[in-house]
Amino acid sequence: MTKNFKANEIIFKQGDEGDSFFEIKTGTVAAFADYGEPTEKKLSEIVAGSVIGEIALVDSMPRSATCVAVSDVCAEEITRDEVEEYYKKDPSKVLLIARQLCGTLSRLTDDQGEAAATIAGLFPEGDKRKEGLKDKIQKFVAVYKMNKKYNQKSVEATLEYDEGGVKDSYRDYIEAYDNETIIFKEGENATCMYEVISGWVDIYTGYGQPEEKLIAGLGPGRFFGEIGLIGSSKRTATAVVTAPDTELLRINMDACKKIYEEDPGKIISVLKHLAYRIRVMTNRYLEACALISEVADAEASGGAGKELIARVRAYK
Repeated sequence: MTKNFKANEIIFKQGDEGDSFFEIKTGTVAAFADYGEPTEKKLSEIVAGSVIGEIALVDSMPRSATCVAVSDVCAEEITRDEVEEYYKKDPSKVLLIARQLCGTLSRLTDDQGEAAATIAGLFPEGDKRKEGLKDKIQKFVAVYKMNKKYNQKSVEATLEYDEGGVKDSYRDYIEAYDNETIIFKEGENATCMYEVISGWVDIYTGYGQPEEKLIAGLGPGRFFGEIGLIGSSKRTATAVVTAPDTELLRINMDACKKIYEEDPGKIISVLKHLAYRIRVMTNRYLEACALISEVADAEASGGAGKELIARVRAYK
């Protein structure tokens, strides 16, 4: 359904139920947190050719921001019941949404990493903080206060994995690997994501180093390396095959379209996985901001206690 919005008109509000998304045909839209309140913050501007509201539709969670027309806007609204037909008309729309979800996940990953680094510098050995840390503390305290009203835990939805096997028409994207094969290394350029078809893959940080840590073990039906779907990003972990005859479906943007044409449910599962990862990363980011804010409040009231300092130093 085509809808028109005047400049400054609200398209949807933060916290609303997400039962549709919008493809912007003309005009510009701005996304805000706490729109109309003293803590209001402009998050981004979205231009024609992009979509808004896609995360809430994919995982049925409330809207995470308020979207407002900056100029007169013409947009196509796609409801949950219309999604399948929308993709069938033009499978490239799947790629558009996948690319936007990956972009959001990439930005959140960077933000969470910056917050974690700030936490690591709060109580360093020698108790002397690095110059510039004060500004970072203020930044994350502001983020926490802005999101406090809506800072609720996500419900971990079960992803809809395809147990019916892989269609021959995209077998070209499936490769078998021997045990102990490294699929990608931390710090390398990312080029694609993967689904485990059979076997097992372990995900490590610091692989082969004294600080090596196993962070996840993934079996059939699980996805990993999703940042690679948009390219131009660095791997944040190392993926290693840990079972013989492991088969992986390699998914890049070209593969997405071919796979969707044969098995739409497979790519919808990818989108749901990306939305789920965004929710998880959002929670981690806000938890880090909350801890930084707790330290700031404690120091403003006379100093952080031993228990709080211990929690900060134990933060991972």
